[in-house]
Amino acid sequence: MLGCVCSCQVDIKNQGKTALQVASHQGHMEVVKALLQANSSIEIKDEDGDTALHYTAFGNQAEVARLLLSKGANVNMLNNSMCTALHIAVNKGFSDVVRVLTEHSADVNLQDSYGDTPLHDAIAKDFRNIIEVLVVVPSIDFSQQNHRGFNLLHHAALKGNKLATEKILARARQLVDVKKEDGFSALHLAALNNHREVAEILIKEGRCDMNIRNNRNQTPLQLAVTQGHTELVELLVSEGADVNMEDEDGDTAMHTALLRPQLGSIIINPTEGEDSCGNSLYTKLSASGLLGNTELSVGAAIACYLAQEGADVSYANHKGKSPLDLVTDSTVLQLIKSFSEKHRLQRLSALTCGQALSSASLRRVHTTPNTMTNLVLPTPPGPSECLICSELALLVLFCPCQHSVACEACAHRMKKCIKCQVTITKKIRQDQTEVDSSPGTEHSDQHNLLEQLQSRYRQMEERITCPICIDNHIKLVFQCGHASCIECSAALKTCPICRQTIRERIQLFV
Repeated sequence: MLGCVCSCQVDIKNQGKTALQVASHQGHMEVVKALLQANSSIEIKDEDGDTALHYTAFGNQAEVARLLLSKGANVNMLNNSMCTALHIAVNKGFSDVVRVLTEHSADVNLQDSYGDTPLHDAIAKDFRNIIEVLVVVPSIDFSQQNHRGFNLLHHAALKGNKLATEKILARARQLVDVKKEDGFSALHLAALNNHREVAEILIKEGRCDMNIRNNRNQTPLQLAVTQGHTELVELLVSEGADVNMEDEDGDTAMHTALLRPQLGSIIINPTEGEDSCGNSLYTKLSASGLLGNTELSVGAAIACYLAQEGADVSYANHKGKSPLDLVTDSTVLQLIKSFSEKHRLQRLSALTCGQALSSASLRRVHTTPNTMTNLVLPTPPGPSECLICSELALLVLFCPCQHSVACEACAHRMKKCIKCQVTITKKIRQDQTEVDSSPGTEHSDQHNLLEQLQSRYRQMEERITCPICIDNHIKLVFQCGHASCIECSAALKTCPICRQTIRERIQLFV
């Protein structure tokens, strides 16, 4: 009988495992209880460093895990591979065990020998239920990087995990433009790996910088072009990616499309349907009536599309070569010129007739960069559509974010950019003069004074208002220095700001 076993023999190992470890793996609840009653050690490790709790994770035994934790098992014990029981449960896809461990304060930020947190693993294996559990843990750090430098949003973009991208952005949108050491942002990774849905989420929900550059000065559009990801090229251009930005070699996206040999070797077959490589793009080009029966490679099709969307066909790279200089096929050369001319005529017609262009198409037309091989400054851009009043006007440039989204009349009272929510420090007209509020007038002085007083009042209110309910005044201060009202404090065990356990509550009498 187990109850008669001497306590000094209860932890004897057979094939490197204790009876408690075997029973925990198999889910023999009554045996586990009897072994614990006989003082079996919960924290004994096998040769791999696994404890009984690790074995519950290997065996998908959620209730045994709950019992061991109630008896004092260390939820964050690491094995020889730097894995906790939570790492193991996530890798196995055992969501019930994951829930039990997180309910017992498992540290979701601990990293294994690869630097991966449990959520890194759940994203890689697309375990949706586990992702749902982990992303809502209050203490999770979405900026935690693995040994390859991927934070959790980078990892979701790399793997094309749509759910994880949405959930992470909902809690940590500030990560959307954070770069790895090589300068890659989440949008770079999605564009390079052809994850269109993730890219769309980053753009529309994350409001990411469309033209963010990596360490080689490449934008997401240029990376999508290098791989021939035509659907991503269409998405990025339609959402306002600058088609004339250059990389470290001075190459624009059109240069890249025509330089990459593999893009020139893949011929689009329009008979295979729109789901095949490049056929959606080919269909759009065919609608112009300029193609006729001409077959195009993926590279040529992308070049024609970019020309149609306003890319500068005469833009010279650092070697003095324009995109047209790279074309050896006379038919393709004439097509690119035709699509470029089509774009020019459409824009000219719209502006002269007073027609409103879509905001996306207006954002796509940017001033050609002034590099050493492009010393002739282009004609200043004409009127564009203000995103606030929708009128065509000369837009103001916001600093430091460099967005031009509003006319001077609308920009006059704006404090934050409506595109990226960054505080505006300067507003620059297209003639390089600064928009200001005519400080010489008495009305302006009074207006500025009123704004300053209102700002100070708001700051004072924020200092004395509870950061949780944003309603009552602060009445209690915790030992960490943060505070709340009495009503909110009653339900708190950890500080909502710094996550420290609350040991003291000091009441204020103001």
